[in-house]
Amino acid sequence: MRKTIIAALFILAGFAAGAQPVDDALKQLGKSNDKAKEAIDKITADPANAKNADAWYAKAQIYNALATDDKYKTSLPDAYDQAFDAFKKAYDADPNNKRMMLDLYKTGFVAYEGVANRAAGAYQANNMNAAFEGYKKTIEDGNYLKSKNLSYSGYKVPELDTGMVFMAGYSAMKLEKTDDALKYFAQIADAKIGKEADYVIPYQFLSYQYKAK
Repeated sequence: MRKTIIAALFILAGFAAGAQPVDDALKQLGKSNDKAKEAIDKITADPANAKNADAWYAKAQIYNALATDDKYKTSLPDAYDQAFDAFKKAYDADPNNKRMMLDLYKTGFVAYEGVANRAAGAYQANNMNAAFEGYKKTIEDGNYLKSKNLSYSGYKVPELDTGMVFMAGYSAMKLEKTDDALKYFAQIADAKIGKEADYVIPYQFLSYQYKAK
């Protein structure tokens, strides 16, 4: 019995030691985002931490912060993308991770919203390539959150996020990516969405393309 207790104490000590560098990286946020990034990148680059949910969740938190840092908006334009990908790695490694559960999965939803807002900004700037890629990524991230039945503060990603699907199809249409536009607009049609005037466009496009074929 005594040996078992001692072994358990060593295991707990190991967990505490493993969490310390992650906590140290998080403590740098707001003081030195450069150091926070450098520390968490080093931790997650270590193969020994490939399944370390604490480390990946902390990376998601740090990269969400970097996405709003003026210094990194240009040098790290995909910070929200990397944050969400780190969130996925954390969840896949341990869906019951305490750090994640205490945060109520907020970090994943912040990254998801950040990707969506970036896509909208690209569309408003008439950067259709970036908009299309952003909307695709938003839908992909949303599908992941739905597949895990996750929610934050009462919000869940809709079964069919018509706004995102429409914009993905519309930006694809503008880029003359016909197959992609058909793919997304067909989802609108299959769900029989059509009350708002804007949703006439998918039906017009689908009708024209099917007639042309």
